[in-house]
Amino acid sequence: MTFCLEEREYEILMARRPFDDCARYIESKFGNIVKLRPGEEILPGLRAIGCGKIPVAYGDKWIVLPITKPCHGSFVVKLEVSAEELEWFLKKHVSGR
Repeated sequence: MTFCLEEREYEILMARRPFDDCARYIESKFGNIVKLRPGEEILPGLRAIGCGKIPVAYGDKWIVLPITKPCHGSFVVKLEVSAEELEWFLKKHVSGR
């Protein structure tokens, strides 16, 4: 399964910033956060990209994550998720740790 951001409902919260700025933004603005290793699956087909521990915040119907686009910098994206996707995320990253 592949993941395409353009096919999803999302909101850009911060744009064209260094990755560390995006990570700090997520850590300062959201309460429910997990820190993932690079390469870990956030959702089926979507893997964490970055260095060090990558903060991913979550709420009732969304997750917030940093996304990096070569030549454009990093972005903080709030992504709408289905109940099934959120359940998968919580089971894998919150209750499974």
